[in-house]
Amino acid sequence: MGQYHKLPISVLDTFPGAEAEAVHGLFLEELRDFHRKIVVLDDDPTGVQTVHGVSVYTDWEQESLMEGIQEENNMFFILTNSRSFSAQKTEEEHRLITERSAKAAAALRSCCLFPEGIPRCVGIILWSRRCLRKRLRNRPGRLCTDRYCALSS
Repeated sequence: MGQYHKLPISVLDTFPGAEAEAVHGLFLEELRDFHRKIVVLDDDPTGVQTVHGVSVYTDWEQESLMEGIQEENNMFFILTNSRSFSAQKTEEEHRLITERSAKAAAALRSCCLFPEGIPRCVGIILWSRRCLRKRLRNRPGRLCTDRYCALSS
């Protein structure tokens, strides 16, 4: 096995800096073409303490999800506090949120549909190291109901 040499932090000064304006321009270009609603499921209140300018819902009733999907922002959080749930309860609630989110988007006609009737515009992100490590130990990669799937991060 090769030996590694510890480099001084000053080595970073030898790399060119990022072109902030160019990077920002690329970001705005991508954002213009981004027409999805991201629903972030957070299992613990410490995660949402670091966000700003984004709505955080503490329930996942159909009305709340419809409100979140109708917001101008492309993203909203749902604080599930699922860290205190059993693995089975966590999966059940995540499936329920996934199904309700997809139904809300379809009801609002805020997106186009895949041929199977599944809304393309809703993405579900599980925002939790602990959730992925313990609750979804089998790492299925997807939470699926009969018609709706959400990719886990």
